[in-house]
This record gives sequence, C-alpha cells and structure tokens, in this order.
Amino acid sequence: MQQSRRSIRDRLLAMAVLGISITATSLCAQVTQNRSAAADAPAIVLRGVVRHTDGRPIPGALVRATQYGYTLVALTTSDADGRFMMAAPERQLITLEVEAPIVRSAYGQLFATSDMGTVLVTLGDRTLPVDSTAAPQIIPVSGRALDTTRAVAMTREGDGRWRATVPSDREVLRYRVRYGPRQDTNTPDAGRIQSAADDPDIPAFVSVAPVVNGVATITVDPAKLPKDTTTSRITVSNRTSTAARLETIRDVSAALFKTSALSQKGDTAAARIAQDSIVRRTLRAFDAERDPIVRQAYANTLLMMFWHKLPQAEARRVARALDPRSPVAADFGYPMAITAALLAEEFPGRQGPKLAADTVYQHRVREVTSQALATPGISRWMRGRLYWQLAFTLGRESTSQPVALAYLDSLIALPETSEQEVRMLLREISPNRPTQVGKPIVPWVAVDLDDPKKQHKAADFAGKWTLIDLWGPWCAPCVAEMPALHDAHKMFGPRGLHIVSIDFEPSPDGARTFRKERYPMPWTNAWAGEEMFESAAARTFSTAAFPTILLVNPEGMIVAMDAELRGAKLAETLERLLPKTTNAVP
Repeated sequence: MQQSRRSIRDRLLAMAVLGISITATSLCAQVTQNRSAAADAPAIVLRGVVRHTDGRPIPGALVRATQYGYTLVALTTSDADGRFMMAAPERQLITLEVEAPIVRSAYGQLFATSDMGTVLVTLGDRTLPVDSTAAPQIIPVSGRALDTTRAVAMTREGDGRWRATVPSDREVLRYRVRYGPRQDTNTPDAGRIQSAADDPDIPAFVSVAPVVNGVATITVDPAKLPKDTTTSRITVSNRTSTAARLETIRDVSAALFKTSALSQKGDTAAARIAQDSIVRRTLRAFDAERDPIVRQAYANTLLMMFWHKLPQAEARRVARALDPRSPVAADFGYPMAITAALLAEEFPGRQGPKLAADTVYQHRVREVTSQALATPGISRWMRGRLYWQLAFTLGRESTSQPVALAYLDSLIALPETSEQEVRMLLREISPNRPTQVGKPIVPWVAVDLDDPKKQHKAADFAGKWTLIDLWGPWCAPCVAEMPALHDAHKMFGPRGLHIVSIDFEPSPDGARTFRKERYPMPWTNAWAGEEMFESAAARTFSTAAFPTILLVNPEGMIVAMDAELRGAKLAETLERLLPKTTNAVP
C-alpha cells in the first residue's frame, strides 16, 4: 500500500508541471480508491426534523450536507411531518443547509458522530417582512438564471392585493418575486412550489404558476405575508456528542468581512474603529463562554483574525485555550491559530513581508506544528490539517522536499482527504511546479481588466523585465504590497520594468473599484476569470496562495519570486538585478 501511494503521488507530481486539471482529477480519484482499499471511509446517518418557529412541521424543505462548500450528499426533501434522513460520509464538521418555501437558507455547522441524535431545524421567515406598499416585480426563471429582461411590475388591485399577468409559451411559468431591491424566494399565493429536487436546472426554490391561454396570472396578498423574522437555528438533541451552537462565530467572520469592504473603499479609520469594536465584543463573548468547544472556536477566531490587534497579555491568555484535541480545532484553522499565537507572543509587531524570509520564525512555526502533531488523542481530522500545514511550509524549500513529500503521503492516506486538497497542495510544493526561480516563465494568457475583448499574454512581454503580481482586492497581504509596487513602478519603470497585475476574483468589478478609490495601479491589469483558484491562470502559474509575485528577465527566466519581491525587499532585489541604464518605457 505504501508503494502504491508513493507511485500515485509521483504521477501527480509529474502531472503538476503540465497543469492539466482533468488528468490530475482522475489521478486524485485513483488516490481516493487506493486509500479506500486500505480502510473504507465510515458513514453516518443524519436524521432530523424541519419545523417553523411556531412548531409546525415544514414539508418539502430541501436539506443538503456540505463541507467547505462542496456537497457531500444529494439533496433530500423533508416529508409531510418535516422529517428527513440521509447518509453522509463521516466528517468532523458538516455544514447543514436547509431551504424551504418563504424562508431563506438556514445554515448550521454540526460536529457529526454516528450517535449524534436528531437534528432539529427551526426556520424563521428571514426574507420578510417586506414593504407591502412598494410594487413587487415578477422575474421569470430561464434555465438556471433569473431573466430580468422580462421582469413584470405588479399592480395594486382594489382589494389590496398585487396582481400580474405574464405571457409565456410554456405550460407553467417559473418565477421569483422581487420587492424593491430585495428578492424573495416565494410568495404564499404562488401556486405549487417546485424545488431543485424536482428539476436540477432550477436554482433552489422557485415559484411555479400555471399558464392558461398563454398567460400566467400571479397574485400576492400583503396581508398573508409572514411577519416573523426569528433567526433560523439548527440544534442537535444529543448534546454530548455534537456542538452546533456556533452561529456567533460565523457572525464574527461576517462582521469582519464588512470591515474589509470599508478598507477597500479607503475608509481605513472607519474600518479600524469597526474592527476594534468586533475585537472587544468577541473577547467578552470568549470570556463569558463556558462550552469548551465554542470557547476553542472563539480562541481560534481571535488569533486568526485579530492577533495584530490583541495586546500581548490578551493574546497569551487566549492562546492558552488552544487545544489540538478539541473537535472544533481542525475545522476552525488551528494551525493558523497557533501561527498567529507565535506572532503575537514571540514576534510582536511583525507581520506579512517582515516575516516572509525570517528563518527563525519559519522554524518556530514548524516546531510548534510538529509538537501539536505529537499530541496524544488528536483526531484524524486534526492530523490531516497538521500534515497539510507541514507539507506546505516545508515543500517550498528544496532541501526539505523529501520530508514534505512524506507528509503528503500521510495526508493522502487519510480517508477524509479530498482531491481538491491534494491538487491545491501540489500547486505549492511540487518539485516540478513551473513557477520556480531558474525556470522559464510558462506561457500565460489573461483577459484585460477593463476590456474583455483584449487579452494579455506572456509573448507581449518577451525581451522585457516583467514583474507579475497575482493578487485580489479581498486579500489583505496583497493590498499591503501596493505601496511598494507603486514605488517600484515609479523608480524602476524608467529602467525598463513592466508590471502586470492579474486579479483573482469572480468578477473584475472589485479590482476596478479598488483602482478608482484606493490605488491607481498605472500598469497592465488583467483578470484571471470567474473560476478564481480553479482558473486557467491559477493552474498555469501553479499557485494557491496570494499574493504570488514573480520577476521575469528579458530572456524569459524567473529570477526572483515571493519573499524577495515583497515589501522593502522589492526595491532591493530590483536594484540588484535590473540594469543601471535608463530606458524609456514604451
């Protein structure tokens, strides 16, 4: 078995240089088959009841079990009594997503075990109330998309109800109702409710109305719109084996995301005030929490997200709550949390580029991660996270490649390791990866950020010094590099330096706004495409970490990357490598 795993891993490493995702996927599937031959992945049964806040069962609710956004099992529909049952591969953390008529998705995280008991899902009407005086719109659904070009405004009748007639050449009209800027999933008088379980081409719940003589008539009665806005909850009857009360942790992440939006708009003062408020609130919740699982989750969140805002004494106090044996540790980023704890305790005031090339810091990260791996009683999920972390940090150094590949073998052997995890890790640690110092730059193509009809490619920069910056406005370390990049453009542009920034976002709009409101980035700007980390650009450059920065010489060879090109190091490296003569930039 050991020889088989090594053979498959070697084939994966060989394919990594080619960037062929289909072949890599099939080989990863082979990894899964070989892994299962050694030990069948255990399964659990999820049983539950979906009910309304007043206790009424909700029939026809869609339930799916996911992990990290990937569906583990097919959709299941609750019966007339609101009950559902599904089998899922055993995972430490399962995210249960539930959708029902009138109600937006409920979302709960379960630490699942074979004896977890009954999942109780309570759904409040979170999409409503709506402004019953504003005219709603009927938006037909075409395939997977809302057809906004055929939206029909409803009119108010004498009885107070809203009505609309919508022409259609189908037997039924599939539609959603939009109230002003908000979009509801259903209305009480929408006729039969059709779910994604009925038709896989339909996105979530869509109202369906019969078409008579080429016209569908739709009525909405504001008096019947529910007014209950109780937050949806997912709990578990067997509290000894499962903790599901983690909504507040998720709320912290959501609040932090909003402060990032403030930073992207340039309102750093407001972002700082908002973040300080979140830190204080989260610290109070951490201190008041008695459930050890939720307390661990708070500690991970504080150290991962706010270590640079915590006083050293507070950081040490929070770090003492970290426990690699906790069932929540693996799924709330324990390896990142212990790294953050190190930053706060042993390397105060230092972050990002300042630590990128600090060998003492890197050594301490590996040392502490290895100590966690040796802790008795840690789960196999935690073991997998630590294997991943060690393989990632060691794999970037040529002298540590054998050890990194040994950790990769251990990761592959775990039943819960996903194909995506292997692919993403190989992009970063494969000794055959194309983006390494001393190798020629791979042929790449990316769409212009502002003109989708225009493309940029490697051949455009042949014979030129080119700095390639793979980034995204959502990435704080990427944004932190902007002052250095602008200084480099100003200082070394006259000496022949060309900068190309490739944005990794689902849409180029964020980078466009960023350039208007934050940094102009007066150089070549491109977009990787909506697939982001699975885009052709990500596979071409063999990257899963951002920012990734490469310096290519006129002969097309990569002469420096990452640590040598971040922060103050960027100017030092360019000064050392670029010719001293002045050349006008065409």
